[in-house]
Amino acid sequence: MTDGALTQAILRTMRYESLPLRRIQERIGNHSSAAVEHALGKLKERGLVAFKWRMYSLTKQGRNALHDIAVPLARLHGTYRPERVVRRIGTDIHKRLPSRVGDQLHYREQAQEAGR
Repeated sequence: MTDGALTQAILRTMRYESLPLRRIQERIGNHSSAAVEHALGKLKERGLVAFKWRMYSLTKQGRNALHDIAVPLARLHGTYRPERVVRRIGTDIHKRLPSRVGDQLHYREQAQEAGR
């Protein structure tokens, strides 16, 4: 993780609650205590984190920065598109799945009987 990634991880860690330094260091276990303290000092100077009653908490600017940092999932993974349901005549799936026309469901068996 780079320094920017460490600050992002710290902001995400404190997203829901105020935490003491020791708890932040426990949650970000792959960095030294000195690196976490240094990053918290930078965040405090920038006004993103406040230190009160031995607890670090996000300020309003910190919460806004957290939203700016977050990468939209749609950009990472693309838009969700469900798999198409294959409806083949004569299969069990074809008989079970209805088609929606307006606000009504039409089952295939009924449609075939009406067409005859």
